[in-house]
Amino acid sequence: SHKIASSRGRGKSRRNGRSSNRDVSLVAECIQQLRTQDCGDDRPWILFAPIRSRSRMKVMIEKCTELGAGRMIPVTSDHIERGALMALLESNGNEADLDVVYGGYNTSREKDRGITSFGKLEIQAVEAAEQCERLDIPIVTSDLSLTRPSENSQDTLWRVQDIVKQWCDNWGENYLKGGENAGTADCRTLLICRERASVADVNDGRARVVPVLRALNDNQRVSLLVGPEGGWSVEEEEIFDKICSKYIGRIDPPIRCVSLGTSVLRAETACMMAVGSWALTNDS
Repeated sequence: SHKIASSRGRGKSRRNGRSSNRDVSLVAECIQQLRTQDCGDDRPWILFAPIRSRSRMKVMIEKCTELGAGRMIPVTSDHIERGALMALLESNGNEADLDVVYGGYNTSREKDRGITSFGKLEIQAVEAAEQCERLDIPIVTSDLSLTRPSENSQDTLWRVQDIVKQWCDNWGENYLKGGENAGTADCRTLLICRERASVADVNDGRARVVPVLRALNDNQRVSLLVGPEGGWSVEEEEIFDKICSKYIGRIDPPIRCVSLGTSVLRAETACMMAVGSWALTNDS
């Protein structure tokens, strides 16, 4: 057994109708270690477009927490609904709240509040972690560990186009350094989940879109990018095709396009399936 904590404090006792202060010493001793602490850094990040329904978004946070997500990062895309952003901010419908997302603030109060706190979503993650007996708590944040474009505020949500560009740029810079610095965004591969993507889309003998389980078998240190309810826009799809084609043949590409199957999934279902796929490969 090992002593794991020791503290001293002041306590009160009551004797003969009087209260008196006395020193109190508490020692906690570990009798048996039932589980080892997991390394939270190896858990997947899930990059998701916010959902308009707050109840569905909270279910997504809960289930992704139970399945092992380490960081949950809201992002914006071309087809995202403005109502989804309001739901993310727990807004009362004030249009000024959206200025925080799109950049800029109308009042000092909004600037102080920022977008770095997601209120009830963070509470949902804590409660889900307790329910499934996780030894760590996932983070709900807008931080991607990437250098933001100069025109963007540090407190805005990332746009999908900026994520893909910065991911590749950061990978290129760090790849030249080699060693432990090789990689991007905490040395993770970005897996872009494509709706009804065909795994038969072949370029130079290599599939441009691969099943998510195959990609996870190649590398489990990943970030998973899932689109909004309306799907990816044509412009976003073109960017994905261009980027993924660029890295065909690379042993460890910074970005890969993956398929979650032939069904059209709701946004929260796609998030849960993506993280669940990681959980399956991680436990095998």
